[in-house]
Amino acid sequence: MEKIKILIFSYEAKKTKDLLSFVEEIIKYDIKKQFDFRFIFPHDKLYHNSYSSVSVIKSSNIPYSLIENNNLKQTLKYKIISIADKLERKYLKFFMNMKYYTIGQLYYKMLTSMKYNLFYKSAQNSFNQYNPDIFITINDRNSCLYEAATFKLAKENNVKIFLPFVLFANPKVNLKNLSTNTKYQLLSNSNLYQKKIYKEFRKQSIDNMYYYHAYIYKFISQLDILPKNPWLMGTNDVALVAMPNKLIYNKFYKKEKIHYKFLGDISYIHLYNNFQQKEKIKHSIIHKYNLEYNKIIIISAQDYMEHNYVTTEEHWALNETVIKEALKLKNYNVILSVPPMANIELYRFLENKYPITICEERLMYILPIADIFIAPVSNTIMWAMLCQIPTILHDEINFNDDWYEPFDSVITTKTKVQLRETLVYLSHNCINFNNDWKILGRDLVFHNNIIENYKNTFLDLKGK
Repeated sequence: MEKIKILIFSYEAKKTKDLLSFVEEIIKYDIKKQFDFRFIFPHDKLYHNSYSSVSVIKSSNIPYSLIENNNLKQTLKYKIISIADKLERKYLKFFMNMKYYTIGQLYYKMLTSMKYNLFYKSAQNSFNQYNPDIFITINDRNSCLYEAATFKLAKENNVKIFLPFVLFANPKVNLKNLSTNTKYQLLSNSNLYQKKIYKEFRKQSIDNMYYYHAYIYKFISQLDILPKNPWLMGTNDVALVAMPNKLIYNKFYKKEKIHYKFLGDISYIHLYNNFQQKEKIKHSIIHKYNLEYNKIIIISAQDYMEHNYVTTEEHWALNETVIKEALKLKNYNVILSVPPMANIELYRFLENKYPITICEERLMYILPIADIFIAPVSNTIMWAMLCQIPTILHDEINFNDDWYEPFDSVITTKTKVQLRETLVYLSHNCINFNNDWKILGRDLVFHNNIIENYKNTFLDLKGK
């Protein structure tokens, strides 16, 4: 039997880690040798000055290719674009302000077109050499030009497109980010080009805000790769979307015309395995970090600074508030988990300032051992619910996310007094998870057959 060829595109090193781990699990249980995987990356540059997708995959035997390869870098057009990028970095404020004017929008549309054509031709070589049956991408919104080029190639070659993630599905998060940026709004004083394009795509706006810059809307629309609803991942021409749970489907996707299957997020594979081994992992973590108590509070660090939601001073004040309140609960170890986007070394001073432990292990590994979980607005709250961990959603900056209102195991707090009272409450009361698991559809997505379900899905996609 001829192997099913699966090409995976990723431009985020964290996602590459998750996808590589997923591929290795598939290969481990692929007794019949039915699948052949290959990655394609934009480049080998560092991710948040720490690691790149290439450095992640070099430890494996999975082949990969780069869009920005040596052949591309030798071309005159690439050198011209590199000079333009250097100028933009040097005079960043000037170029950002240009986008408020028609001339700036037209300049970026021209630059976008030049970059796309280069990336398309380079990625085309990988597609022609590999001839994939299935194309996996981490996003289908196509605002990233590498993503747009590979998505367009898959579509042109009738390759089945599979989306394993619908993270950041909540439009409220994006709306909050864009609410103070007039480059994404249609206003009376918007430039002429912005007015013209945004009026053309008015149906895709929410509260007079638009997901893309005006020139991006025009560009990807002309390529015929504009999603039907860019505020939600999975609404483009995708053969199948892996739906992580029933909550996300019912809340955001029920009215969307998409092809989906309840497969669970690929992170659930390891999360479930770690949940099954939580006592063993707990013993290991307590021993490794020389923890004093058997009970554990895990805090997911609030990474508002990294997302530019608050100032640096406000960021540390918010994190220290949570730490100090957690430490008031007697006979609990307090573990701080730093999100992948953040630089863990910047958080080390907290370990010296307070009697806490910063774990190097990823949250999906240690979360199942928690007795209480504290987090900002995050998809990891769903992980906690799946793992039967009562959770405090601490929201001092007022995201006012109503995702978790129906759940019994998630309590939202907005002040340190509320946080303190909730910690005491959870330390003395047991939470019933039956209602929460029903809302999530836990039995559909959190079990020991996740890998087998994904394998069968790839076989089905190939057979269609």
